[in-house]
Amino acid sequence: MFEGFNESTSEFGSFLEKSLTKSVNNVVLKLRTAVSKDKNRFVNDEFNLDLSYITNRIIAMGYPSSDVIESNFRNSRADVKRFLDKYHPDKYLILNLTEHPYDPAYFSNRVHHLGWLDHHSPSLSLLLYSVQIIHQWLTQDPQNIVAIHCAAGRGRTGTLICAYLVSTIMYEGKLDEVLRLFAQQRSSTGEGVTVPSQVRYVDYVNQLSTMKVDISLAQKPKVLSIRSLIMKPIPRQSGWKPVVDIYNVNLPLQPVLLFTNRDSNVQNIKSYNGSDAAAMVNTRDIIVSGDILIKVYDLNEIISTLLDKPTFRFAFHTSFINNFCLDLNKDQLDDSNANLKNNQYPNDFSIRLMFGEVEPQQPQVQSYQQQQPYQPQQQQQQQQQQQQPQAQQQPQSNEKCKGDDDYDI
Repeated sequence: MFEGFNESTSEFGSFLEKSLTKSVNNVVLKLRTAVSKDKNRFVNDEFNLDLSYITNRIIAMGYPSSDVIESNFRNSRADVKRFLDKYHPDKYLILNLTEHPYDPAYFSNRVHHLGWLDHHSPSLSLLLYSVQIIHQWLTQDPQNIVAIHCAAGRGRTGTLICAYLVSTIMYEGKLDEVLRLFAQQRSSTGEGVTVPSQVRYVDYVNQLSTMKVDISLAQKPKVLSIRSLIMKPIPRQSGWKPVVDIYNVNLPLQPVLLFTNRDSNVQNIKSYNGSDAAAMVNTRDIIVSGDILIKVYDLNEIISTLLDKPTFRFAFHTSFINNFCLDLNKDQLDDSNANLKNNQYPNDFSIRLMFGEVEPQQPQVQSYQQQQPYQPQQQQQQQQQQQQPQAQQQPQSNEKCKGDDDYDI
């Protein structure tokens, strides 16, 4: 009597299970698509991944998560492995650019952790070391591919991919073209590497590749002193109190504070108003070499200061400083918290760093995991010609910054 009933109940249960599974999968796919926003995805009958081919051998992708909840809106690590094993079996290498390493055994030990902070630039030595890893892997076998990710697979990922491309013969000296290529391949809206300091470091590799800057300076950076930081025009009509922190970031995950004008007595921080021509912070001739990060806070923005959310920041490498100054306009400053978009900061807001010469000394070699000296692909046959006398490690000119009169205060 109940045999037919049991069969129909079983069929209904199976139908319900399939329907629920399909509904859940649809929700997961919608979540992943929403999180990836404008980024181009790899979609077919089997896969729907936040993953883009920048070239036929270079993949940019979102973080491959193993967390049950997180994998509902990011790439599932299992799905990424299935994808790579299916389309590039035994021919892939993964570069993890996030701050956090994960067990490489899941991907058959085909993972390098080369991380740095989100929305920041890497150190030059780390960037060159990473470029070298890509070059060595891709030249081992014409079928080898590299899959690079950070968290979203855009800023840090794009920085490394673009740095690698400008080091190749095909894209030598073509910085703008490379940045456009990544943006077009990664994003449906053409949004690629947007953090100014990240673009600056890609350009550093471009300058090394085209020999505009001697390669030896990447290994043995210039040693300079920072005399002052000048900012103008004043963003507030009254009461702007700039606080400046200067870090050495040769090891990007271990920044070292070199200077701050913070004071336990807030009244000791100089306040500027609209009638002042510019604000100047005396940096006490702090000695710097290699990768430097500068953060600027407005002491009046108490919460942002306490949460370490600077008004703006910027990074640079001392070997690329010419004529003892660095001028940056508003668009060349990192603004991850959108503070500079505030109307209080006019469009012509700019900063100038003034440097001084340091007595000749033997700079420390900057390296990452004891890498071999970086050689762009078109220069590998010219290694001996790249060696320069030690005297050229120091600034060669006492020429003033261009437009000095504009910064008289």
